[in-house]
Amino acid sequence: MAYIKKLHKFLVNVSKGKFLIITMIMGLCTSIFISVLIQLLFNPLPKPFVDNSKIELFFKALILAPIIETLLNQWFLLILPLKKCCNPTNKNLSIGIFISAFLFGVLHSYSWSYILYAFFIGLYLNYIAVLSVFLRKEKINIFVSVLLIHLFINSFVFIVNLL
Repeated sequence: MAYIKKLHKFLVNVSKGKFLIITMIMGLCTSIFISVLIQLLFNPLPKPFVDNSKIELFFKALILAPIIETLLNQWFLLILPLKKCCNPTNKNLSIGIFISAFLFGVLHSYSWSYILYAFFIGLYLNYIAVLSVFLRKEKINIFVSVLLIHLFINSFVFIVNLL
């Protein structure tokens, strides 16, 4: 637990450039770890959009999905309500992160294992969104931080699915 607190404190204070690079790498590692864990415990994750052409899959996975999902899950369901309605306390932030991650998971309803995978990725993306907007000294627009991480994760998944 002490390592998590140190990492959190580091992410709050690190420069914007280092923050983006570190959180992108952490996002990819988180995605791989969760994917492997779910596949070991349950069943293989399905490959979404398998009937689509590679160009259509590229457009949906690397352009459309990260933009729409960041706008919907991190901006409209998490950041905007916290900015407008509530004092962003730790409790409100935690509840918002969880609810938005749950909805993020449900949006990825290819299978129960994929919903679980997307829920944990949603938790990570929401944490980065809250860090970017509320907790960092140097604020970062979530369309820079979260969108880049989401794009990076989806790019990796896209390449793996092509193999």
